[in-house]
Amino acid sequence: MKVFLFRLSRVLSVVTVLLLLSFFHMIYDGFDNRENWKWYGIFYIIIFSYFIFVPILTYNWMSFGKFTFWIKNPNKENE
Repeated sequence: MKVFLFRLSRVLSVVTVLLLLSFFHMIYDGFDNRENWKWYGIFYIIIFSYFIFVPILTYNWMSFGKFTFWIKNPNKENE
């Protein structure tokens, strides 16, 4: 069961990073021409990253007891 939780954590972490990068690209590509809109884009990225990172951090904390974004492989920690 711990292996399944570890793999789910890895998938969620990778999807989180990809979502954040795609959102970052979308914001700066769309607000490229307006100087004032860049600050709104940074604000949106901060808010979006907060709502993306909190669930994965909560999941890792509840499943593994570690408040971190990237969990090390539990099978290789004991070697």
